[in-house]
Amino acid sequence: MSIQRFFWYLALCLCAFPVLYPTYPPMVDLPQHVAAIASIDGILRESYPYANLFEFNWITPYWLGYLLVWFAGVGVGFVWGAKIVVSAAILSFILACREVRKYVGAPDLMDWPLLFLSFGFAFEWGFLNFLVALPLGVFSLLQYLKFLDGKVRWQWIAVLFSCLFFAHVLVLGFFGIVCFLASLRRGYSLRQMQINLAPFLAVVPLVAVWVFLNFKPSAVGDGPWEMGVHRLYQLPSNIFSLPLSLGNVFLSFGFLSIPFMFNAKPVFRINKIGPFAFYLMFMLLFPNYLMGNYYTYNRFNVVGFLLYFMAFDYDNSKEFFDKAKNLLCLLVYFLSVFFLARDIAFVVGYEKEAVAFQKIIKAMKPGQRVLGLIDAPQSAFYSAPVYLHYQAWYQAEKNGVADFSFAYWPGLNLTYRRDHLPSVDDSFPWHPDAFDWERLGATQYRYFVLKGTSEFAVYVLGGHQNEVALIEVSGDWFLFENRQ
Repeated sequence: MSIQRFFWYLALCLCAFPVLYPTYPPMVDLPQHVAAIASIDGILRESYPYANLFEFNWITPYWLGYLLVWFAGVGVGFVWGAKIVVSAAILSFILACREVRKYVGAPDLMDWPLLFLSFGFAFEWGFLNFLVALPLGVFSLLQYLKFLDGKVRWQWIAVLFSCLFFAHVLVLGFFGIVCFLASLRRGYSLRQMQINLAPFLAVVPLVAVWVFLNFKPSAVGDGPWEMGVHRLYQLPSNIFSLPLSLGNVFLSFGFLSIPFMFNAKPVFRINKIGPFAFYLMFMLLFPNYLMGNYYTYNRFNVVGFLLYFMAFDYDNSKEFFDKAKNLLCLLVYFLSVFFLARDIAFVVGYEKEAVAFQKIIKAMKPGQRVLGLIDAPQSAFYSAPVYLHYQAWYQAEKNGVADFSFAYWPGLNLTYRRDHLPSVDDSFPWHPDAFDWERLGATQYRYFVLKGTSEFAVYVLGGHQNEVALIEVSGDWFLFENRQ
């Protein structure tokens, strides 16, 4: 093994640090998913005191991530189970992209930007099932490319895409289109096209049943599409999960120039350029909201670089003269390690910032009902509001229930029974100042977890001094207990 490859693997191991190091990873939706998994486990074990509030949704393509966390968390707890699964998913995604890079013959220098681009939009927002599905999607793409070259059988591809359905239907659809475009080679007969499409047939009935059960007009019409020119100028830095700035745009184009530096040629045939062209159209034109799913297009920025280096012909590429090559390699090594180190530094700072919450959660007794009032969801280190659902960590660890909960929505694995639906709807986390004691039925909650200023605490609960007592303060976290 070369020194360069040794250090790449060493940096790869460090990619697990931003997930494993903090007590609670800086991922917005992750506490909601872990809470659901812990509650599902409690219901199955008949040890969950709130089991009568919930029901399962079996026909949903989001079980793979939950099952993996459940298996991983049986011995170490579901928080650690989620950390293990997410870190494994990130490492697997990088390795799967590396295998695709090797298969298409791209230079190994392109492995280095893979180290930091995983810590972008989907990571910060904590899309557990999406992150778990990504490496499976990339691996399915790799196997499909081998299938097109006659190296694997179509039945194996059908199995992979069926598994992908139960991981994440958006990833299934995205990589299904990418694979279809990669199959469109000139001179193929109708018979050959039918053979190329055969692996997708097994998953069509699954998708049809799911769409039939879940589709409603509001899932397409309601919600922000977020169209605009901002998608165009944000795209270069988004591909590499970098904050938007003029410097990062130039750096992104620098990373995209790597194939040209090795004299590789872009191939303007649909099977080569088509997947990346589809990615560009998807990122520029696809809606933000679809089938009840927010941030639909944004999360896919992480696969742009993968599809980009598939669009080149490396067969006749020649490396340019050594001095320029060595300088380029050193620059790519440095920048990749720098951005990975930045992500590590961010999570270290975040953990110091978030440690105050641990005092709050320790002060709460298990098996209670909790309401989160998070007026300050932002972290100093991340653009996403990583504290938005932090109260759900209580449900994940202490066998209680916390609102707002994703169980409010009918399409997820664990949902509230429609006759037990709480008054705390999906708009409440964004507007906690709309708290109303009577309207929300606040007497059902044992604890109120607040994050914000003392003025905010007085504003939302100051009129209920006879009903609640302040029992813990830690940083900008406040814990109130219901006296009734």
